[in-house]
Amino acid sequence: MDYKKIATANFFWIQTPTLYTTATYKCGNQLDCAKGTRVFFGFSAKQLDILPPHTKLGSVPMRYLEKPICERNLWWAHNSMDKIYLPITESYGPRSYDDCTLLFEKTKNFFMISICSAIDASSLRSKSQKQSLLYSMNQGREFGFICDVD
Repeated sequence: MDYKKIATANFFWIQTPTLYTTATYKCGNQLDCAKGTRVFFGFSAKQLDILPPHTKLGSVPMRYLEKPICERNLWWAHNSMDKIYLPITESYGPRSYDDCTLLFEKTKNFFMISICSAIDASSLRSKSQKQSLLYSMNQGREFGFICDVD
C-alpha cells in the first residue's frame, strides 16, 4: 500500500462481511482491515511489523450520520490486521454493518461513516482505481482510498 497517499486521502471505503462482536450487542461492530489501514486514521506505518498482537493503537472519533460522535478504538489484532471498533449499532451506528460498503470521510474533528448504495460503491471503486489506491484482501474483499473529490 502507498502509505504516503493513504495518509493524505480524504476517503476510505471497504466492503464488509458479517461483522462480529464479543459484547452483548445485537449486531457486530468489529471490522478487520488490511495491515496499514491505520495510516488513514492518523497512526504511523513505522510500527507495522514490530508491535505485538492485540495492541491498542489509540482511539478515533467517529460519527454515523447525525448520531452523536463517539470515540472508538483501533487495534493491531492477533490476526495481523488493523481492527476498527465501529460505533455500536443502533445507539451510535446503523442497525447493522453487515454485507455492505462502508465509507469513512475525514472531517476536521472526526471521521464520518456512511453506508454506500451499490451505485456509490461502484463509483468509489472507480475513483480509487484511477488513483492507484484500490486494494483487495486475501478473502477477496475490496477496499480503497480517495485523495480528492472529482
